[in-house]
Amino acid sequence: MPLRVSAKSSAALRATILSIKTLDRDLRKELRGRTRKLATVDWQRAMSQEASTVLEDRVLVNTARVSVSDQNVRVRSAGSSRPAASGGIVPRVHGRGVEFGSSRTKSLRGRNRSGYVFFPAAAEMVPQLLALWVQTTVRTIAEALEAGGKK
Repeated sequence: MPLRVSAKSSAALRATILSIKTLDRDLRKELRGRTRKLATVDWQRAMSQEASTVLEDRVLVNTARVSVSDQNVRVRSAGSSRPAASGGIVPRVHGRGVEFGSSRTKSLRGRNRSGYVFFPAAAEMVPQLLALWVQTTVRTIAEALEAGGKK
């Protein structure tokens, strides 16, 4: 159940992607870094608000990451292959069970098709992260124009 937003549905997203394509390489790199830094804080905060157990916190929240390209912003979690807890819980292996629960073991919450942490946080944060991306793009371009005019 991937959450995807098409740029075809929003004029602001189309304009953002087209404007990013016209920027020089250094400015695009700066934009990606700024967006990633700001979005990561918001994404991890949203994930931690949804987590209610220590296991969810260690497996899903502590591994929450944001990656930014010139065409998209991607959020992910449970991608680490390093054990998250003493007992050998590996986020990459056990992340799905922690997110969706299990009816077979008492150490996990009961089954939930819509997820407990990642998907509720993503449903809330994806529109906000896209707005942040658009705002950061506009701000970065405006600052570059101001700096260019002062030289």
